Amino acid sequence: MKRFALGLNVGAAVVLLGILLYMGNYLSYRHGYRKNVSCYEYLSLSDKTEQLLQDLDENINIFVFVRPSNKLYSNIRDLCREYDHASHRIHIEYIDPNRDLARTKSLSFKYDVTEPDTIVFSTSDKQKVICVMEIAEYENEPAIGQQSKGIKAFRGEQVFSSLIRDLTRGPKPDAYFLTGHGERLIDNYDQYSGYSIIARKLRHENIEVHSLSFSETSEIPENCNILIHAGPSRRLSRPECAILKNYLENSGRLLLLLDAGFFTGLNELLKEWGLKLADDRVISATSWTGSELVVTEYGKHQITESLGNITTIFNLPRSLQPVDSPAVSKGQHPDKPSVTVLASSSQRGWAEMTPDQNPPIFDSNIDRPGPVAVAVAIEKGHIGKMNVALKPTRLVIIGDSTLV
Repeated sequence: MKRFALGLNVGAAVVLLGILLYMGNYLSYRHGYRKNVSCYEYLSLSDKTEQLLQDLDENINIFVFVRPSNKLYSNIRDLCREYDHASHRIHIEYIDPNRDLARTKSLSFKYDVTEPDTIVFSTSDKQKVICVMEIAEYENEPAIGQQSKGIKAFRGEQVFSSLIRDLTRGPKPDAYFLTGHGERLIDNYDQYSGYSIIARKLRHENIEVHSLSFSETSEIPENCNILIHAGPSRRLSRPECAILKNYLENSGRLLLLLDAGFFTGLNELLKEWGLKLADDRVISATSWTGSELVVTEYGKHQITESLGNITTIFNLPRSLQPVDSPAVSKGQHPDKPSVTVLASSSQRGWAEMTPDQNPPIFDSNIDRPGPVAVAVAIEKGHIGKMNVALKPTRLVIIGDSTLV
């Protein structure tokens, strides 16, 4: 009897141990913890990509037609693992064009793949095909007789996420950069004054980028989702300001990057939206060279919520002072623009009203003490108490065009 009881206890213990092992294995599979401990940042997905993958509502099939001998194969495979782990909507299949001949032929016919070392992204009704060469930057071509310098940078996540956005979202938004007033240009490749890199990054984010000149048109295109006025050095005329005013009154979206020392002609327009531009420079007592403003604290807004403890460096920015809108005060507009400070100097900074003074010294009689705003967001939504949901007007103004 004792032997039977002992055997029963042992059997029950074995069964319970098996159940615990199964439960542990199941939980570790469904709720595993992963952390990148390597020195390669590209092995970790950005927060923006993580959010994109979490929001997927349809399956994405990724067919990797890449030979293992390709220099980028291991990078691509590591990156695909991260995408596969981040979402159950991602399904990945690796096909070696030199060995999996039948599968290669079948999928090549279906997706019109004519060359090896390509990657196909597909949904139930759409597809995108890219060449592996497109997801890396390479060193300059070597001279005759010299060896290639190889891969300069791996851009896999940028390309992968952009293609997934293309497949799962509606039409691309259109961003227009205003020109004709000495602005920074999207086709200028100078590393200090050009915005070509910015344009390329916007395109990687699935945004169409265009230039817009008021000398060629007297209105802003209907497909303009955001108008960007970056670093103008000459003023806009009254008719041009009127175009901007009409655009904003019709739920427009405007991003202004306004450097200190330039009169843009936008003072009166921005005053109607609750913002004052001054002819000043924002100075910090903790500046290394006297020209940069280091910002580590930000206002509470969707634009800045992911910055955390990231440091932003402004180069002699101008101040942006929230004020009461005259139009609102007179009762012309029942809905008041909401102004949110995005970034400002610390209490040890100030708005220097005599910008030519060298070195700058705080004068309590004329200078404005910190914290001083250098970036703000403005939004205006419903009109009155009408039960109608209108697309709000949104402005973001930054007192420096070099920080980008």
